Amino acid sequence: MTIRHSKDQFNYLQHIQVLFEPFIVQPLSLGSSLDPRTKETYYWCNLHTLYFKCLLYYRTLFYDEAGVKHVPTNIDKLLTPVGLAYWFSDDGYFHKASGGLYLSTNSFSLAEIELLVKVLNKNFDLDCKAQKCGLKDQRVLYFRPSHPLAGIGTRGRETSYP
Repeated sequence: MTIRHSKDQFNYLQHIQVLFEPFIVQPLSLGSSLDPRTKETYYWCNLHTLYFKCLLYYRTLFYDEAGVKHVPTNIDKLLTPVGLAYWFSDDGYFHKASGGLYLSTNSFSLAEIELLVKVLNKNFDLDCKAQKCGLKDQRVLYFRPSHPLAGIGTRGRETSYP
């Protein structure tokens, strides 16, 4: 399995490498790709892990047979505070202009996003809502600036991990 993030998340990927050290086959590396459409160079870091059939169960929880990500119907039982923290580290960001936090959920259906909003509000007492993100039929989860959770993203990706 390849885990790839932007170079800005290098510290986070170092943390993931430590967590999965026994399974790493190629250590953390840096690279770049030229986008032929925009002519921009994107810098990334990635690492590679072994493949274990016994871990396939977890993949099937969040991906269908075609490899499309989805939200399991029992997400209310699966998502823990630690899982939410990792999810935010992977797909969350602080929006400077609004002062709010966002979780990218662009690939999920409206029904899946509504389920996530319900679970986050109920299980974690978070005040979040779905917000259009500019692309047709796509939404992100939004946490308003006055929410205590919003303060955690103000320093961007400079977080150090244990």
